[in-house]
This record gives sequence, structure tokens and C-alpha cells, in this order.
Amino acid sequence: MTINKDGISLVGKDVKLSPPDYPAKNNCHGKVKDATGKDTNAGICIHGNTINLLKYEVFDLHQKVESVGDPVKDVSVSGFEIVGFDGPDVVLYGGENTKVYKNKLKADLRYGFLTVGSTGT
Repeated sequence: MTINKDGISLVGKDVKLSPPDYPAKNNCHGKVKDATGKDTNAGICIHGNTINLLKYEVFDLHQKVESVGDPVKDVSVSGFEIVGFDGPDVVLYGGENTKVYKNKLKADLRYGFLTVGSTGT
């Protein structure tokens, strides 16, 4: 699932989000790696636009942000149990005033929620 528009409130009520049998790549695919360096998919991918990423370094688990031209603003995600994705449960690249709360995050990797290049989150 990808959110890249301002003002979106994604609210679940005891909703369990898990990957389908054949998951499509979202916009966070390839920006986050597992311990072997393999590209992963996030359960929920939230991102701004015109994001310049630095080159992936071998020991990094995610790409670092050099600059954000147009952050996604005022997004909120609540009420989800997110399980089974090969990457972080929630990834935020280039957000402003984003809220991720009252969720059950059960990441198989190091990150339940990863935010990079964001402010007021």
C-alpha cells in the first residue's frame, strides 16, 4: 500500500494487514534492504515527491535521504496490525507532520516503523 498525497488518514479498526501471495512492488521497494542486502517491501509505504537518495552503502539497511523537494504532509495511519512483510511494516520517506500510532507492528526485520528525511513525525 502506498500513500503519497497530503492529508490522508488511514484508519483501521482491528484490521490485520499481511502481504498477498504475490505482492506487487510498492514505491519503497529497493530503498530498504534486509541483512543480506536483498530489496524488501514495506507493508505501508508513505513518501513525498522529488526525494533524492544517497547511494546505498553495503552496511546500510536503508538508503539515506540527501534532500526532499516536496514532502507528503499531514498523513496519519492508525488501527492496524501489520505482519509478514519482508521489509519494515511502515516506511516514511520525506514526510512532514506524519502520525503513525495505535498500530501493532510485527516486523521480521529490524524496523517496525522507519522514517527517513522527515520532520515533525
